[in-house]
Amino acid sequence: MKYIQLKEAIAKAERAHGVHELDPSTREILQTIAAANLAETKIRVSDIKNENVYGTLPTVLSRLQKLVNAGFIERREDADDRRVVLLQITSKAKTVFKKISKAL
Repeated sequence: MKYIQLKEAIAKAERAHGVHELDPSTREILQTIAAANLAETKIRVSDIKNENVYGTLPTVLSRLQKLVNAGFIERREDADDRRVVLLQITSKAKTVFKKISKAL
């Protein structure tokens, strides 16, 4: 079963690069931010909150802070609207995703 092998390979690669320490919802948030960045689409904190999948605003903010503390994302001010906080994956996150992709 390719699906089981793929899931096992992903889990092994995540363990090798520290991503496994994040809870599943926080991992999903990281993947959402990475996908938006890959598509060159701006993603805001409010976009993550409006998904209504990752919990209340305090829970979402806590999960985002975990990602910041782990060095996977950073918050940036939007040049067009200073009230908006944009989310960007870091070079560390890009490196980890590349290593995980290579492992697969």
